[in-house]
Amino acid sequence: MSKERIVGKGDFRYRVHERWACGDTGGVLDGETGGIDFGVDGQVYVSRYNSGNVRILELDADGHLVRTIAEGQVTATHYVGVGPDGAVYNPDPLDHTLRKFSPTGELMMTLGTFNREGADGTPFNMPTKAVITAAGEIVVSDGYAGSYVHRFSPDGELLLTFGEPGNGPGQLHEPHGMELDPRDRVLVADRKNHRIQVFTAAGTWIDEWRHDWNLPHDVNLGPDDLLYVNDGSMEPAAGRITILDLDGNVVERFAAHDFHPPISSWMHGINVDRQGNLYVTDLDACHKLERL
Repeated sequence: MSKERIVGKGDFRYRVHERWACGDTGGVLDGETGGIDFGVDGQVYVSRYNSGNVRILELDADGHLVRTIAEGQVTATHYVGVGPDGAVYNPDPLDHTLRKFSPTGELMMTLGTFNREGADGTPFNMPTKAVITAAGEIVVSDGYAGSYVHRFSPDGELLLTFGEPGNGPGQLHEPHGMELDPRDRVLVADRKNHRIQVFTAAGTWIDEWRHDWNLPHDVNLGPDDLLYVNDGSMEPAAGRITILDLDGNVVERFAAHDFHPPISSWMHGINVDRQGNLYVTDLDACHKLERL
């Protein structure tokens, strides 16, 4: 059985459910879990890419399997994204595409050219994450081998591209995760530059936030309009969860090893559900931090 403990302090205290929805608790999430997002009706979508069995799992709120999506249709998964209409997006960093599936798993659209890297500054070169605006526009970080962010119309027309390789303002080195905030800004986890960069919706650079990051993998907006950052590391006991306000100030921070020692080296994804519960994925499992 999984252990439980309390982490955090003040208004940010969580009951830990290690290895949530994993096999030893009757679930299905043993193995490499990349990213997590939530459906319009509270479903939980988790990307899986272990042992060549690549797919996205739709779970109910208790972690029970509802259906499998994209199995046999994608080469890899990374951060799964869900649009306001419930469509599920899979950025595939191995075959350089972004695929859109219906909530029940039908392939609706493919962006990028299968197994072909985009030329410098064009989609895609190992894309990592897609976030969807309320109007259905698709914003994609691109990604492991690129240094750009692309914005598409709902039907897949490329509207703009911003970023370039480097470490100066507005330049990117492995844009790994990304979020849209209530101020209509694009927040990019510029992982190899150890910072989060802030852009307008049109791609104009505004600011950068540096808080002694190790490797900021991802940033996601909570229902409290706070930003939750998965700050990972390849060094033992160095990973952290950092909570920021919309001005980039640290509200709370706690060490990942407080709730699961291996996650300090390997944690990858983070997201927040409507109740304020945190879900953190690593290369072994998914961990739920229940907000108290």
